[in-house]
Amino acid sequence: MWLFRLNAATLTYLELSELDLSFASVIRDISRTISQLRCLQILKLGTQGNYSLNRQALESFFSSCPTSLVRFKVTNSNGPSIVLSLHQVAGDWDYGQGPLVLRDEPLLCLKSQAVPLMPRELMAPPVYRSLLEHCPALETLELPHLGQLSDDMMIVIASLSDLCPHISDLSFLEDCLAEQLMTVLESLPAQQLRRCICVKSTVIQAALTTCGNLEVFKAIGHGDLTNICLKFAHAIEYPWVCTRIRELEIVVWVTYNGRHPEYMKDQSKSSGQKRTTSFGRISASSTSRLAR
Repeated sequence: MWLFRLNAATLTYLELSELDLSFASVIRDISRTISQLRCLQILKLGTQGNYSLNRQALESFFSSCPTSLVRFKVTNSNGPSIVLSLHQVAGDWDYGQGPLVLRDEPLLCLKSQAVPLMPRELMAPPVYRSLLEHCPALETLELPHLGQLSDDMMIVIASLSDLCPHISDLSFLEDCLAEQLMTVLESLPAQQLRRCICVKSTVIQAALTTCGNLEVFKAIGHGDLTNICLKFAHAIEYPWVCTRIRELEIVVWVTYNGRHPEYMKDQSKSSGQKRTTSFGRISASSTSRLAR
């Protein structure tokens, strides 16, 4: 942190990974350092696997960001989260360095933000609102899970157009219900969304059947393909409205009668006729209208 502060007048990119945020003194020192980097444009923070990011750390980091920041991304682990007090305690190694300098004005230059994946009980409406209402120029937003959220949380999500009226690039990490996605899409100004990266069949369906101005759509992920595919039944249930797609990347789930692939491995259900189950990846790009 000392070395970063020495270069505060010129440093524009800072990435810290494998952070151990189980100590309040570490959070305070990182926050103090961030607030002094007056030319910083890109800030990326990542936690190590022992402990998950806690609410106090996230709010402290975000409130310490300088107004020059353009991109803010926090990658969180799946470890347990602990509650810490950020008040100075005599005996801490950073005692005497002064209080945290927290920003009051909005981040008018911030164009891209990734809200980290956190336990649902920690992502309270005030946290979401503080991350969004300070970013009036935000264009790219990456949201975590949007499944089974409280009504208060959905009210915050539904006010995206008021908090961040310029969003055109939207991504979801995981667990996004179709009805929750619809709330997000309906909260954005009409025909503004240009790019959408998300998962699950119903989510893909919702985007393709509602986002008439979509130009780039990539449903990507790792692991079980059933979580990042478009099922054939969903693909044909409603007409697509995307007539401006330039780039499209999705996995299509093709099975006999639309059944789960595990069904085909059960010999007791076999009719004696060989069936096939496959995943096919559609990856296309075009400078003109994409034919369906």
